[in-house]
Amino acid sequence: MLALFASVGIGYALGRLSVAGFALDVGAVLFAGLALGAIAPRSAPPALVSSIGLVMFLYGIGIQYGRQFFAGLGGTGLLWNALGAVAVFVALAVSVAGGAAFGVSPAHTLGMFAGALTSTPTLQAAIDAAGNRAPAIGYSVAYPVGIIIPILCIFIFSKLVNARLASAPAPPAITEILFAAHRQSATVAEVTAALPPGVHLVAIRHGRQNRLP
Repeated sequence: MLALFASVGIGYALGRLSVAGFALDVGAVLFAGLALGAIAPRSAPPALVSSIGLVMFLYGIGIQYGRQFFAGLGGTGLLWNALGAVAVFVALAVSVAGGAAFGVSPAHTLGMFAGALTSTPTLQAAIDAAGNRAPAIGYSVAYPVGIIIPILCIFIFSKLVNARLASAPAPPAITEILFAAHRQSATVAEVTAALPPGVHLVAIRHGRQNRLP
């Protein structure tokens, strides 16, 4: 447990360091874990921890981007999904061709394919297909490269291309409105109708208790 939280804490701290505008951010946690794993390999957590972490990661991605995923199944989203699918198949073709050229076993090649795309679910599928843990070796070799190279590519791209990004919306401000005693009989409909555009009623406090409108 100490190694687990040390990797998270040290990695996150190192990820905040910026060199000429380039920072690994949360990706530095991986390299902190690699360093601790090399120093103290027996500190590896039980397999259940990694399984729970993977499940929570996939759950979080699904909850956060579920609406965008289904919205992307139509219109221009179809083009984006097609481009993503082509990229994955091209990566598979390059992995298989490179593995055959350098004499890498198919199991290790599939693991490197999963690691280069930083796709742990793909690793699990490769392990199931191979019937052993051999793909994990290729995965562990390619995963750090799959982390740092895309970050470098995005960093270089941001320097070469002046991307026009929409500014982030301002966070909502919370304001409390006090009603005089003679106006406490106002209904929710009356209060809502009197609010200016963009202002919403989220709670009503009465008798020191907050209630939904």
